[in-house]
Amino acid sequence: MKQEIFKELYDKFDDQFQIADYQKNLTYWKKYVDELGDIEEFPIDKWIKQNENDKTYLPSYLEHQEKLFGHARPGLSSNGYMIYKHSKGGFYDGYQKKDKFFDDISKIENDYNSNISKLIMKLIHAASLEEIYEIEKSDEYIKFSGKQLLRKISVLMSMLETSNYKYELTWIYRDESLYSIAEILDVDTNECETVLQLNNHIYSRAKIWAEIGESSDLLAHIKLTEFLWFLTDTSYNVKELSDINSNNIIFNGAPGTGKTYSVSNGIKKLQSINSTLYKDSLFTQFHPSYTYQDFIEGIKPVGIVGGNLDLKVINGTFKDFCIRVKKENEKYYSEHYEGRKTDVEKNITYENWPQYFYVVDEINRGNLSNIFGETFTLLEYRDYDFSGEYTEPSSSLVSTALSRVIETVDNNDELIYKNINDRAFFGIPFNIHFVGIMNDVDRSIDPFDLALRRRFKWVSMFCNYEIIEDLLIEKGFNEETVSDYIESCKKLNDYICNKGMGLGRSYEIGHAFFLKILNVSNQKRITKTAKNIVFENFILGTLQEYIRQVADESEVDDYVKKAQNEFGI
Repeated sequence: MKQEIFKELYDKFDDQFQIADYQKNLTYWKKYVDELGDIEEFPIDKWIKQNENDKTYLPSYLEHQEKLFGHARPGLSSNGYMIYKHSKGGFYDGYQKKDKFFDDISKIENDYNSNISKLIMKLIHAASLEEIYEIEKSDEYIKFSGKQLLRKISVLMSMLETSNYKYELTWIYRDESLYSIAEILDVDTNECETVLQLNNHIYSRAKIWAEIGESSDLLAHIKLTEFLWFLTDTSYNVKELSDINSNNIIFNGAPGTGKTYSVSNGIKKLQSINSTLYKDSLFTQFHPSYTYQDFIEGIKPVGIVGGNLDLKVINGTFKDFCIRVKKENEKYYSEHYEGRKTDVEKNITYENWPQYFYVVDEINRGNLSNIFGETFTLLEYRDYDFSGEYTEPSSSLVSTALSRVIETVDNNDELIYKNINDRAFFGIPFNIHFVGIMNDVDRSIDPFDLALRRRFKWVSMFCNYEIIEDLLIEKGFNEETVSDYIESCKKLNDYICNKGMGLGRSYEIGHAFFLKILNVSNQKRITKTAKNIVFENFILGTLQEYIRQVADESEVDDYVKKAQNEFGI
């Protein structure tokens, strides 16, 4: 993403931030830390919720449900020996079921006192970022699997007025998200030895790009971090959709992984943030009957004249869209560059031009070589000339199958992309984002696939278990049953992709399937009966088709039973 676009989007980004909530949270955190004092070991009882109203245990300030200062899951502590459930103030039974060795509560307590209690207080008492980086390198830190919680402690400390590293960290903790933002901001990840050091480098660059001074108020930092999180949110895929350097994109993956939803959602969000920069969009869907005539142009009947069919050249959806955008580009050129004599004086910065989206759902269901015809190369060689003075054709323009016919038609302006010396040419404006969406399991792509892959950036999407967890908890589902349900979803996909059927990740069950539990369970607890309804009504049909990829029809039932067992029903 260009710095100018980042700044323009950031300036117009507004998500109705409630600064009072953040200030209240920081006040509680400051009081909590002050009451701890200078102790070297964090008491184990402060990990355990004593009753429903207890606000004295550590995770109440950190866990992801609050969603202030970022999502942080306590996770598995140390070597994975300990995980707490705070609702009842006890140890989490679900983990103990995996290994009876850890049923010994005293063993878990000893491990906590040896490895974790001091680590928490070291982070709270750290006087500088350099000290935090050194703590990150320690064995205790590395072995602690709930690292999002540890990172959030450092971030909360950085938000206090008394901090020596105030406003130096963004409250984003997932490794994948941080590396995605580093790519957007062109931050060299090789320069960073620890994740929080990467976090610091990212936020330093982000503040420069957003033009936020070191002394900016809390609201500016809330907005910046929320904006960074928005850029990496797979519900929007803004990072990919706003990339003008890679505007031929295909989102691929298993069914139900949110591809169509994220593209539609992302475009709408970009348009709502900056309708001047992100303009029109057009959605279509390919299918086996979709043709060149539907996509580019064709001769079609439009009525009856004198008892005979009246045939005319009609633009297809894509050609029509390109002509419309070309006209808008000519208008933009006229308003911003007309009258300047030389290219140097014109100083054309194409990054600032309005952006448009042409989206094709189920792109691999069409006969691509038939649909694109001679226009396919134009995806690679885009048109940048909108001066209105078209005298010479170029590699970014082609004559279409009906160009010669169109040249003989009266009043043919709506049929011609560019008219050069009374000849009709077609091209694709540089600022159209051509977005394809496809399910990997649909193996209907013809040999044209090799040319397709070369010209497109491919973005794979997978089952997002965090979306399942967040939505279920947000809807008030019991956390313990949510945790068990997520584990069941992972086991089923592992069976399909790896150990059981070995089909690979393209055959995952997407999170949209698993989220059907929202429509099934009204008790806010995910029961075995509810899981069975989800499996039978929403997953089974797709699973049976998957099974037929690896087994005879007579073996389908056996595979289904094994899958049900993995899903916990």
